[in-house]
Amino acid sequence: MKVAHFIWNFSLQSNGKSERFVRELTQRLARYGHEMVVFTGESDSNSELEVKIKNEGGVEIQRLEILDFEEIFPFFVSTELQNWGDGLKFFASILTYNILAASELASRFRRKEDFSIIHSHDWSGIMGAAGIINEIKLPLVFHIHSTEKGRSRGMGSKTIEALEYKGTKISDVVIAVSEAMRSELQALGLNGEKMRVVHNGVNANVFRPERVNPEVIKRIKSHYGIEAETILFIGRLAQVKGIHNLVMAMPEILKVFPSAKLVVVGRGELDAQLKFIIEHMDLGDSVIMRNENLDEEGRILHYAIADVCAFPSVYDPSGVACIEAMSMAKPVVVGASGTTGMREIVENNGPERCGIHVNGSDPSDIANGIIEILNSERERKIMGRNSRNRVLNHFTWDRIAERMLEVYTEVCEMKNMDFIQKPKEPPEQKQYQLQLQ
Repeated sequence: MKVAHFIWNFSLQSNGKSERFVRELTQRLARYGHEMVVFTGESDSNSELEVKIKNEGGVEIQRLEILDFEEIFPFFVSTELQNWGDGLKFFASILTYNILAASELASRFRRKEDFSIIHSHDWSGIMGAAGIINEIKLPLVFHIHSTEKGRSRGMGSKTIEALEYKGTKISDVVIAVSEAMRSELQALGLNGEKMRVVHNGVNANVFRPERVNPEVIKRIKSHYGIEAETILFIGRLAQVKGIHNLVMAMPEILKVFPSAKLVVVGRGELDAQLKFIIEHMDLGDSVIMRNENLDEEGRILHYAIADVCAFPSVYDPSGVACIEAMSMAKPVVVGASGTTGMREIVENNGPERCGIHVNGSDPSDIANGIIEILNSERERKIMGRNSRNRVLNHFTWDRIAERMLEVYTEVCEMKNMDFIQKPKEPPEQKQYQLQLQ
């Protein structure tokens, strides 16, 4: 089959969740014999690499030149959008991209290119699909990586919320990135029968603990001045990530582990607030802030130094950083209240336990979870082994691509499409069990 992806901002190097999903999915499905075309906006991405991927990998990236309509846009938009200030230019660019993407796809379709499906990602990729589905009658898959209401805790744009809702109505299938998000969408009034869950994944061949030499781990710890237990957070410094509560959990952790260090890696709107909390609670010697968005190799090195990784989010539908940490065989402490996909990703009980569920809004509960893991080196190793096994069995990109292909096939059958070709068989998948040495 031939799939048209609508994604506003796409780069082959970005760590954004939707971009990473499209990048990993399209390359794998292309290997199975399907054609992938990504309609996207302009970018500073490597054009030579994009040509190579098209020629060798079967993924075409169709970039569209976005013109600037900021000057005339205010004349025909709602009051809310007019009040966006500098953000109005951003919205105008996204709308322009969607119109161009829809027009380009329609033109190619009329030239007898046999597209099978439109796969639109988030509100910024649904407007073009809405303008074209009645014209060319293709099945539409609407992929919601997060919701405006959830991201903003109900304080976001009503226009974006309306676009998300419209997308759920006009699409044939809605992709939720977790069962937690499925529940959130149902609570917002969406018919659950239209939804399918497709989690995010990780390249487990890249995110594996054996890649990091123990001597490198020692050097990184020495660089940070770490001599004892290490707690790691990687992610956006935002209210929904619970990072402020993790920092406020440190005094309780230090009562039991006085030399423990919390390493916080990321950027975000809470940067100044976190620095205030650290100073106010006299945690300057115990919390290390690295205000940087690390690349893949940088994240791997930081996961490697951790004894436990903590992600106490109150809203994180996909839990990508958590999956990466688990792939690196790390035990995890995760927020399990609110809309958080980590609740289903992380086994909290039983022989396959790989982490601990906590209330991400409660510093004491976060502290208790971290203390429990730090208390036993043996349990940490068992949880780490279980984390890696769970990723290998459920959250590799090959697993995710297979699941997405099932959805594509289902939606084509729903629309009675008669040009579905049987896909090439993907590589054989096995059940894995990582053994402790």
